[in-house]
Amino acid sequence: MLTTSDGKKYDIRPLLGTDAVHGNQHVSGNILFPHNIGMACTHNPDNFFNSGRWTAIGVKNTGFNYAFAPTVAVSHNPQWGRFYETLGQEEDYIYKYAKAFTEGLQGTPGSMTGILGSVKHFYGDGATLFGADEGNSIVGSFKSFISHNTQGYSGSIAA
Repeated sequence: MLTTSDGKKYDIRPLLGTDAVHGNQHVSGNILFPHNIGMACTHNPDNFFNSGRWTAIGVKNTGFNYAFAPTVAVSHNPQWGRFYETLGQEEDYIYKYAKAFTEGLQGTPGSMTGILGSVKHFYGDGATLFGADEGNSIVGSFKSFISHNTQGYSGSIAA
């Protein structure tokens, strides 16, 4: 609790973050969820909402309030070592999945029922040359590249 010189009190809490892409996988007994590419194949944003909600519950129960999730990579090359983390290739669904997960993770706006989320990783991370991890992305048309690879970020921000 911080008290200012004029007597106002503020409850300032630190951000304590953990990687929680598939649930709170660092603590035994928590629910773990399938990889994003598997959940994306269902074409059901509710699966992402529910995984976000249960991830938030698991993370909060361990004292953390910030998750490094969701991963919003786009499937470009199945040779990429993190292809399983992608949300597929369909822009409309990628937007919906990221939005639904973030809504589940963060809870109702203003209610403090969830935890803070942070999308991962970088634009075009799934579009690297020959699928190299942390390699250079292939960009033919910059406008098309940005449009296609930002849908997950846009969905999460909209939430």
